[in-house]
Amino acid sequence: MNEHEKVRSELIEYLQRDQFGPYDGSSELLPENPLRRYMVGVLHPQGTPFEEADDDGGPGREPTTKNDDSEPGLRMSNTVAPSSYGMTFACKEHTDTIQVCVTVGRYKPVQPDQLDTDSGPQVIGSPDWQREEVRGDFTISISSEDDQRSEIIKDELSLRVRSRPVDRSGTKSITISVVNEQKCSEKSKQEDRAGKCFFQVTFGAEGVDGSRPFVTRSGFTPDASVSEENGLRLLYRHVKIFATGHGCAANWQDDPQYSDCAKVKSSFVPEHTIHPMVQPDDLGLPSFSVRDISE
Repeated sequence: MNEHEKVRSELIEYLQRDQFGPYDGSSELLPENPLRRYMVGVLHPQGTPFEEADDDGGPGREPTTKNDDSEPGLRMSNTVAPSSYGMTFACKEHTDTIQVCVTVGRYKPVQPDQLDTDSGPQVIGSPDWQREEVRGDFTISISSEDDQRSEIIKDELSLRVRSRPVDRSGTKSITISVVNEQKCSEKSKQEDRAGKCFFQVTFGAEGVDGSRPFVTRSGFTPDASVSEENGLRLLYRHVKIFATGHGCAANWQDDPQYSDCAKVKSSFVPEHTIHPMVQPDDLGLPSFSVRDISE
């Protein structure tokens, strides 16, 4: 089993490097356009010529969040080439501040060598792409109700934060999103778009001074039937849901001995362990053979 888990971990690590990146370190030099290299976790410039995809359950589809056109950033996460990613989570009522961290990678073309000829200088080969890591750390106040703010991280990459009023359960819902504010025309070339993209997008929030401000929130949609929702609540009654991703998945540090959580973060490559379906041994259920059932 240990060898099996080791191989699985190595496979996940390779998949992360291959699809999300960076494959060759934080300062890698790519011999090809990064848009042809990496498939997930990319923030495209606004105006990339792709139609909107179906809604993935972002704000407006949650029990505690009404549909609000004042969050245009999150609408850009529901496209084939998203210009934003976001995450919604719930904090305890008396939480005043949280720490938010955002890291991305930018790739800039490195001009290829030139060869002097009788007809003038000629470019040899296609350009390489040099990676630069960009990071932003923020201490965000969430004490104000229904507050919307924006922080510029770098080069037209922004962090948007929205804090909602405390609900009936005594928690406040917070949405953070990272948005590529740059724009491009529908006729722009892929090389031009690549220079305006942000890759390896990673963002998350954590408590201040080791606190655990995040609490579980409902993951069931209000338009589901009563029987379906009750069935889901039964099947996943032991599962804690601390955050919901918009355009991405959400992950968190879950400790069985606590009912709250210290950190939530984005996730783009599946790595969650799926256990086999077995009959629970704590409910005293009878055991039937196939022959008994058939008769």
